[in-house]
This record gives sequence, structure tokens and C-alpha cells, in this order.
Amino acid sequence: MTLDDDGRPRQAFLGVEYRKSGNGDLSYFFSPRERWVKLMAEVGDAESQYDLRLDLSFYSAKKQKEEAVSWFRKAAEQGHAEAEYHLGRCYRDGEGVAPDLSEAIRWFEKAAEQNNSDALFSLGFIYYAGKGIKRDWKKARGLLERAVEADKDGWSNGAGDKARKCLREMDENG
Repeated sequence: MTLDDDGRPRQAFLGVEYRKSGNGDLSYFFSPRERWVKLMAEVGDAESQYDLRLDLSFYSAKKQKEEAVSWFRKAAEQGHAEAEYHLGRCYRDGEGVAPDLSEAIRWFEKAAEQNNSDALFSLGFIYYAGKGIKRDWKKARGLLERAVEADKDGWSNGAGDKARKCLREMDENG
């Protein structure tokens, strides 16, 4: 049996848990999904860190939201675009962290570099609305147009449709 650096059997990271019996034998059983995701997150899997954050974000307790942000940050720091976008949202909206628009913009920009349509829209809208930052319709237009293109398949949270609406309003208000 191969052990990891913490002395646990490697199978624990494949969704299998183990228990030692009184005589030292190991018995294995499959973990529930949540336990498996947490194990994978603990060993640095960005997708599992992102999934775990989403699971925790549905709770309303401050401590759980803070833990969710912590997992989200771990995934975002590994370049996970969705995690970068959602971490930006947390900073923008003050969910699990103190509101910080400059930090929100930083994370939105990282996700936008990966062509994340939600981040492109969010960043474009910040420049479009000019709340907390200098309004820049030229920058907003470029980001919103990229959001429309990035969401051409309609898989995002409606980023393309929201961006189209902003672009129409910009055209109407010249």
C-alpha cells in the first residue's frame, strides 16, 4: 500500500476512506460526495476547491461564507477562471470578505483574461456605471462586446444578454 506524505493511504484521495481495526487491519469504504470533494480540495485540486466553495456559499452563516471564500481563493490562485470571477463577486458584494472594489476588479480582470463572459460583463458594467471608479465608456464598450462574443453559446449566467442591453443603452444615450 502506498502512503501519502501524511501517512494516509493514497486511495483516500480517490474518494475512498479507511479505518484501522483493533488488530491494525485497514478497512475501506467509499466517501460521500462532500467528503470526497473536500479531500480533493485539501490536496490542491482547483476544481474541487471551486466546488467546495459553491457548496458552502449557500449557507448564510458568516463563518461558512468566510470558509467558502478561502476555498475559492485557493482555486482562483491556481488560475481557475470561474473561481476568479466568483472571488471578484465576493469582494464586489462583500460576501465573506469586506467589500473592496479594487480587489474585485483585480479578480475580474484575471478571469476576463481567460475570456470568462461573466467577468467580462461585470468588469464592463463597472466601467459603464462608473460607481466607485471613473466612468470609461470606451473601456466598458470593449469589455461588453467581448462578453457578448464570449457568451455566444449562452452558457453563462446571462452575461451576453446583459452586455447587449448595456450596449443598446450606450448607443441610445450616445
